[in-house]
Amino acid sequence: MAAQKLTKARLIQILVMLSLLIIAFFWRTATYSQQHNVTCNLQQTCTFNVKGEQFSVVSKHGVIFVETPNTEWKVTSETKQLTLIQEESVWQFEQPTDSNFVLVLTHSQQAEAIKLVLNQ
Repeated sequence: MAAQKLTKARLIQILVMLSLLIIAFFWRTATYSQQHNVTCNLQQTCTFNVKGEQFSVVSKHGVIFVETPNTEWKVTSETKQLTLIQEESVWQFEQPTDSNFVLVLTHSQQAEAIKLVLNQ
């Protein structure tokens, strides 16, 4: 490829593309949210804090209760389909037979996620 003369139009094109790349880099950095990983043992009550918000997981008589700070959190199962029942900010479901299973707690308005690994 032969070298081309740096014209005013080519310089403007390079500067525009460089500006777009810098903006994309800073936008991704500003909106990045780290996924929090939490491991709970279901033999006891598990309480943990993420960014000042308190969550708790309790297992009683084969039913697991996940209490979130407010109703803007959604609980889903990563490993298989569980029947989740939501009452206000408390989610409940029957304890699966798997020794380990994963729940994902996501916030409806923030780009926040918590990966919750439950050990029996």
